[in-house]
Amino acid sequence: MTLELKLRDNIWPFDENAFYHELQQAKKQGLLPDQFKSPLHVMWELTSRCNQQCVHCFNDSGSSRLNCDLELDKLVDIADELIRLQIIAICMTGGEVLLLGDTFFQLAHKLRNAGIMIGMVTNGMLVEEKVGRKLGECFDRVQVSIDGACAETHDFIRGRSGAFKKALNALDVLAANNIEVSVAFTVCDRNYAEVDHFIELMVERKCVEIVRFQPMAAIGRGNKCLISPPDRKKWDELVEKINLIRQELSKKLMIQCLDPTLQIVTMRDEKVPNFFVEIMSNGQVRGSPYIPLISGDLRINTLEEIWHDNKLCDFWSLDCVQEMTKHISWYGDFCKGDYVAWVDDIVNPL
Repeated sequence: MTLELKLRDNIWPFDENAFYHELQQAKKQGLLPDQFKSPLHVMWELTSRCNQQCVHCFNDSGSSRLNCDLELDKLVDIADELIRLQIIAICMTGGEVLLLGDTFFQLAHKLRNAGIMIGMVTNGMLVEEKVGRKLGECFDRVQVSIDGACAETHDFIRGRSGAFKKALNALDVLAANNIEVSVAFTVCDRNYAEVDHFIELMVERKCVEIVRFQPMAAIGRGNKCLISPPDRKKWDELVEKINLIRQELSKKLMIQCLDPTLQIVTMRDEKVPNFFVEIMSNGQVRGSPYIPLISGDLRINTLEEIWHDNKLCDFWSLDCVQEMTKHISWYGDFCKGDYVAWVDDIVNPL
């Protein structure tokens, strides 16, 4: 099996642990190129608009970033370039992407018809029968965000009454339209004690194939809210417990524990060539959602130009990135500064 096929197998649905393991092994065996000619995986934030107000939102969606979304013509132009660059996988996210209505489905059909593996993230608020049927025409996999085992917890974290009921209904609607359903659970001090109950709930529903647990990162709104990430000891204990549960439930439910620090530590320390791009709703581009560096702007340049000329392809080897991330060893160390733009090895405020 070629390296590209190995990476493709793990890039969507994105098995982060397996993917970075493959990168590390490929690096040791001398199989990685010095640079990838284009990104392999794109996280495309199509809108900053949101119908929830999550207290831990690392993107600060639905608040200070409103009215910065790109027009449809520009979104289509970006989709055309992603197709031309032969991107392997694209995760379509927001904000809440379903607020875009027909625009979202137009883009999804375009990418899927070009042979790109596409997935999406939703809070489930708008996933009713009609929307579910339309999603079934575009997507094989959809991730729903649920942050509690009961309405009281989930609705509090999500800032919207009735959100829990809507999310559970979305799971059923998606499964009924032959979509592989995954659920993302962001672990914080408010919901940490509910993890066991939540796993039981997902098993009982029988329509969820993957549950992903990830610790809350104290960035965006998460840096200024009433809840906190689990401390390191609690997270390590949770991972150990889930590893045992995973074996018991392997035939019923796939469970993953994803630490966002893994991306940073692996890419920084192993000097692995960058494969990832995040496109923000205003057209700005960055190499990691957790590192406050803006690498370019699609309102000004193409992604190909940003990838090569602005050295996004070498993102993790740049002196400024090495300097910004040198202190990061776990998710509690994430940068909390404002975004900055850089050209070559010079860091300049926007």
